[in-house]
Amino acid sequence: MIRDVVMFARALAFVQGLYYFITGVWPIVHIDSFQAVTGPKEDLWLVKTVGALLIAIGIILLTGSGRRRLVRETAMLGFGAALVLALVDLIYGLGGDISRIYVLEGVFEAMIALAWLTVWRIHELE
Repeated sequence: MIRDVVMFARALAFVQGLYYFITGVWPIVHIDSFQAVTGPKEDLWLVKTVGALLIAIGIILLTGSGRRRLVRETAMLGFGAALVLALVDLIYGLGGDISRIYVLEGVFEAMIALAWLTVWRIHELE
């Protein structure tokens, strides 16, 4: 069972890392299509800065997913990033401050955060 939890955690880190990498690159590479889906933005420098941070987090999660054992810090980064993004997406998406598409992403991020909590509950990572 412990091995299954570790395999799940590695897969979770991989999926989350890949998602963050792709969604981080998107506004940097093609801001027009990004805004077509997510709505217009006033501060494009801020959108690109968040994108760059998502790329960095994504690379760390992808690197961590390839290790034989997933370390606590990788899981903490995955959980923390997902929790913060879920809160921002849900609070501001439901409040009408940002596009409603972010509510859908907020639900996805909340599911990722809950998955990390489940991993911790079942198995203490090193």
